[in-house]
Amino acid sequence: AGINEEQACRDKIPHGTVKVNFSRTTRGCVSQEKGFLKLVYHAETGLVLGVHLCGDGACDLVNFGAEAVSNGDTVYDLLQFVFPAVTYHELYHLAAAEAKLRIMHKGATSLEA
Repeated sequence: AGINEEQACRDKIPHGTVKVNFSRTTRGCVSQEKGFLKLVYHAETGLVLGVHLCGDGACDLVNFGAEAVSNGDTVYDLLQFVFPAVTYHELYHLAAAEAKLRIMHKGATSLEA
C-alpha cells in the first residue's frame, strides 16, 4: 500500500524505511512464521508513505497499513493505536517506534533494541 522506497527516491521525497521481522513479535516468537513489514515514512514529518508486507497472512495485515496511508497518518499516530495482543499488527507499533527514534536521531541506521 502506498509508495515504495524506489518511488520516494525518484520523487526526491526525504524518507526513511524500517523493516520489522515477524520474529520480533510475541506471535512470531511462538509460531516461528517467516515474514516482515516494511514501513516507508517521510523523514521529517513521519507521514506514512507506504507499507509493504511479506509472509503468511500479509493480505490480512496490509489493510491497516493501507488505511494509514489513505488517512495521512504519521508514525506518531500509529504509536497511539492500541493493537490486540498476540497479533502481527504489533509489527506496526514496532516499526513506528523505530521510525520515531530514527527521526529524532537523524542519520542512525538501526536503533533496534
